Amino acid sequence: FRLAVIPGDGIGKEVIPEALRVLDVIQEHTNYSFEYIHLNAGLETFKATGSALPARTLMGIKNCDAAIFGAVDAFGVEGYSSPIITLRQQLELYANVFHCVSAPVAGVMQGID
Repeated sequence: FRLAVIPGDGIGKEVIPEALRVLDVIQEHTNYSFEYIHLNAGLETFKATGSALPARTLMGIKNCDAAIFGAVDAFGVEGYSSPIITLRQQLELYANVFHCVSAPVAGVMQGID
């Protein structure tokens, strides 16, 4: 799988490398294979290029099978537009859905996932 890797800002620069470590272990122990395509977005990118989501990044994501995105900062910075919103619009990703499973807890309805 070609995987777009976008750390973004703040905590993203800490969690994305750890996520890649997990994917590396998966590759070592399964038949899955990942090609990491490193791309940029966020406040630092905005300061360097004038765009929080450069066209190169958007095109790079479109040429991948999936993307992993860390975090972004700078809400309220003049001229800054959230790359998350732009990505959702450009890629028609209008819901941020997480799969979860209910933990068995006394008094809580069972079988709800």
